[in-house]
Amino acid sequence: MTVEEGTFRWAVFSDTHGNAGAMRHALSCGSFAAIVHLGDGIHDAADLSMETGLLLYGVSGNEDGDAEYPERLTVSMGPHSALLMHGHRMDITPYLNPEEWERRVAAMNDLLELSCAGVLLFGHTHVPFLRRTARGILCNPGSHYIGSQVPHTFAIVEWDGQDLHVRLLEQRGIAWTVVGEASLGG
Repeated sequence: MTVEEGTFRWAVFSDTHGNAGAMRHALSCGSFAAIVHLGDGIHDAADLSMETGLLLYGVSGNEDGDAEYPERLTVSMGPHSALLMHGHRMDITPYLNPEEWERRVAAMNDLLELSCAGVLLFGHTHVPFLRRTARGILCNPGSHYIGSQVPHTFAIVEWDGQDLHVRLLEQRGIAWTVVGEASLGG
C-alpha cells in the first residue's frame, strides 16, 4: 500500500478495546490524514474512520475475532515504509524482564531489516514504547484501555517532505503531551 506524495500526518492507536471516545478525544489535538490501528479494537477505528472520513490503515489483533484485516501490513510513506502488526505473534508481553525485553527489541529491529521497513508500529503490550535504532524506529503507541491505571497514549507519524517524525503522546488531564520523539531523514 502506498501513501500519496506530499506530506501527511497519521494518528496511531492500539489496544483501544471499545474505547472509541478516547480515540475521538486524541483526534481533536490536530488534523490527520489517516487513522492507524494496530489491533485489539480495530472495529473502533473502522467506525471512527467512517464517521470522520479519515483513511484507515489497520491490522487485527488477538482479540479482534472476526475482523477482516490482515495480521501484518506494510505501508509506503515518502522514501520510507512502515510495517504494521499487533505483536502477539512475537511473544512480547509487558511482563518480560529487561534482558528478555531487549532480546525481543533486537528481534523487532531485525524484522525492520527483513521487511525493508524504516518503522515498525506494533501494539499488544498496552505499554507505550518508542526507540530509534540503527535500522529505524520501533513504536508501540500504548493503549486506550478503559480499565487501565496508566494514562492513555497514542502516536503521531508525520512526513514533512524531508523527514519522518514519530511522536508519542500521553493524556494529562484533558491535554495531550509529547513524551517521546524519534525521526528518520529522507
